[in-house]
Amino acid sequence: MPDRQPDALDRWTRVQTLFEAALDHDGDARTAWLRAECGDDPDLYREVAAMLGGHRTRDTLLDGFAADLFDPADLDQALGADDAGAHVGPWVLGERIGAGGMGTVYRATRDGDFEQTAALKRIKPGMDSEAVLARFRAERQILARLEHPGIARLLDGGLDADGRPYFAMELVDGEPITDLADARRLSVDDRLELFAQTCEAVAYAHRQLVVHRDLKPSNVLVSEDGRVKLLDFGIARLLSADADADDGLTRTGHRVLTPATAAPEQVRGEPPTTATDVYALGGLLYRLLCGALPLDPGLSASALERAVLETVPAAPSMRVTPSAAAARGTAETALAKRLRGDLDTICGKALRKEPERRYGSAAELLADVRRHLAGLPVEARPATARYRAGLFARRHRVGLAATVASLLAVGLVTALAFARVSAERDRAQTEADKAAEVSAFLASILEGADPYQAAGDTLSAFDLLERGAARIEEDLADQPDVQAAMQYVMGGVYENLGRYEEAEALLVAALDTRRRLYGSDHLDVAETERALGIVYRRIRDGDRAEPLLRHALDVQRRRLGPDDPEAAYTQRHLASLLRNRGEYDEAERLYRASLASFRSTLGDDHPDVLDVKNSLSVLLEQTGQFDEAVGLMREVVAAQRRQAAQSETGVDASLSATLATLGTLLREQGDLDGAEAAAREALALDQSVFGDAHPQTATSMRNLASILRDREQYDEAGRLYQAALDIRRAALGPDHPRVANLLNSFGKLRAEEGDLEGAIALSREVLRIYRAQPDAEPMRVAFATGNLGEYYEQVGRADQAEALYRESLRELRAAVPAESADLAFPLESLGTLLSGQERFAEAEPLLREAVAVRRAALPAGHRYTARSERRLSDVLVGLGRPADARALLTASLRRLRSARADAELVESAEARLAGLPVAVRTERGE
Repeated sequence: MPDRQPDALDRWTRVQTLFEAALDHDGDARTAWLRAECGDDPDLYREVAAMLGGHRTRDTLLDGFAADLFDPADLDQALGADDAGAHVGPWVLGERIGAGGMGTVYRATRDGDFEQTAALKRIKPGMDSEAVLARFRAERQILARLEHPGIARLLDGGLDADGRPYFAMELVDGEPITDLADARRLSVDDRLELFAQTCEAVAYAHRQLVVHRDLKPSNVLVSEDGRVKLLDFGIARLLSADADADDGLTRTGHRVLTPATAAPEQVRGEPPTTATDVYALGGLLYRLLCGALPLDPGLSASALERAVLETVPAAPSMRVTPSAAAARGTAETALAKRLRGDLDTICGKALRKEPERRYGSAAELLADVRRHLAGLPVEARPATARYRAGLFARRHRVGLAATVASLLAVGLVTALAFARVSAERDRAQTEADKAAEVSAFLASILEGADPYQAAGDTLSAFDLLERGAARIEEDLADQPDVQAAMQYVMGGVYENLGRYEEAEALLVAALDTRRRLYGSDHLDVAETERALGIVYRRIRDGDRAEPLLRHALDVQRRRLGPDDPEAAYTQRHLASLLRNRGEYDEAERLYRASLASFRSTLGDDHPDVLDVKNSLSVLLEQTGQFDEAVGLMREVVAAQRRQAAQSETGVDASLSATLATLGTLLREQGDLDGAEAAAREALALDQSVFGDAHPQTATSMRNLASILRDREQYDEAGRLYQAALDIRRAALGPDHPRVANLLNSFGKLRAEEGDLEGAIALSREVLRIYRAQPDAEPMRVAFATGNLGEYYEQVGRADQAEALYRESLRELRAAVPAESADLAFPLESLGTLLSGQERFAEAEPLLREAVAVRRAALPAGHRYTARSERRLSDVLVGLGRPADARALLTASLRRLRSARADAELVESAEARLAGLPVAVRTERGE
């Protein structure tokens, strides 16, 4: 569609506003209303009527935003009528299911081996400015983090062939919440339960710093099984144009919104905040309760805006009609009585004109709805004695309706019970108040900031976090418990984002405060210790992580029981820490205990169960227990396949990572056929879910290429390595560590092909990238240095190889504990090089140390230990000590047999013994 000229803005906005308002009228009433609004402008009437005629299928992503339908002659083009069958990324477009102000929405299917259906929205030509594209890339990650069962998931996003952004969202099959509630004649309590689900999803989004902005029934769908699913979370705002490039849509007087449900601050053109969503939730609750909108949608557009700003809606109980009561399975008077009191008050508070007088968050609104359903006092009403007593009587109406004698007895019991309930409520209220304070503080961080506008005009998500973190100490100084809770929450956010320095500072402060307030034997203290311990584990500071995790685990076991999921979760992280430190026996015990606890409380297919199985399998692979490791991963694969089959999309994206791990294990076992099959399936899945140019797809390409390299299928391996390298360079830049990882794999391929000079060049580039990182990881540098030494050794440059092996050993000794099995790699490489030069006296201590650390760190019969022992035996023979060589190899063979090691490994050890010099065989008495 051609770009519109600025002088058409007023008329365009008028068309949009009338279209939105007309949707709230039905049949002849709509026609009469529209004619009255358009007055003596027949062209305006025809334009809006044409849009209404094309509105047979509502756009569930944008729900009727029809600004781009300004010219009816361009209707088919605007709606993309000819796009069926077109490819957009990995998707094939089907029928159009809606159109919005910024684009068109299609039913789409994934083009590949995996079936998946989505609602795909394409940005229209003219909306793809550089600013929009930049914000699209910056914000897509935020949207992708909205993983909640009550929110339609973002499945994919990218640029189409024309360079315009698109989104693929979960396609939700359901009815608008108000339509379903009326169709099923749901009671008020049942409607409140659906509304509570809605509040939970909105509260989750607010915790992720996302404001919905357009909560209304058509964006809140309910499935057949009664599950609420929110649509259009920030998409319309995210995909709108910048202030300087949006044709004026966001300028004062040119707002695109739903007039009948807009908050006063939206009508005034102010940036939306969490309070805006609270207002919209109030309107939704109002409609669910009495069947009417808070304000009359039949008003003219200007009158409606004045009403939004000035008119206080009548209480829901005053708007009850016979038809509304019938739709709720009750009589008109009974419904009015049911709504009068708490529900009138809750709606009134949520719909306050002043944002600061509404509920502080969706979580607070949800809490009052839950209190009402439980028969407890709501926070929106003054907690008078009469009010509390009336609630208590309603909760115990059966007992209080008994005979006079029974009433006297019940009265005594009631007095005691009321005192007990009040005491329990006071204790619970302390925690509820703290949660409300945390929610309010999170909401205040967003005040005056719109996270969907361009950087420079407003604050980014990171800016908001930093602003909030800076305010915690000052604003919450007189509320240390709330301050600590807020520091804990934000510390966890920073940890999830990989910002470990900021996370550590906040969690240390939270831990200090909680220890001072509660003492060391408190669950909040244990929770904070675990969070801080995880941060230290992430930065490989095991000395500080271990005592925190151990103390947290001790408190949780004693206070919650050994099988509680909280204790199991802490066990899992402590096990991973010990695994990384080479303390495999205790790590394995903790993993197994965590797995048993999760299974008993969560079931076999819960994500936490699968996560522990995955981690345990890594440990089992490290300790040479390949059969059990493979068995565990096959269980995880089977569970994820079951979950995918039961999901709406039929796809579980996490299956790819599991298949990759399974492929690695099978490769270690020597089952290259099985490894290749798993790796190819993982790659096909990633290509289907993420597309051909995604970094995750590059990882699967690399995994498959490494297996093909083992199979000496060098051509295909090389093509995959190159494709993966191109993807990572484009996505991450040329100097990213993950680019270096791929160059390292590529170097190994070059070496195996015989191109050692090419391998050396790639290895040098790997080292350059690793060393250039501001937080260079010593282990990466050490292993890359050793790899370069290996290539120099293979081309006969022994002096340079020796220097690099020694450098690798020095770097690794400085980075890992003295007992780490990782030290064995440079020790063995250097010792073997010296042995080949007949410098046996220098080689012996190096290889003895390699054998010692591997025996201590790895299970009996591990292949790496057996290899080090064989190489040490060569040195002993070279030193003229055949008896020592015989003893060493005999003990090694005994351990391999007792551990039931791989048959090929045992045969190799037997052959090595048989190949010893005659003198050794004589000493063995053969």
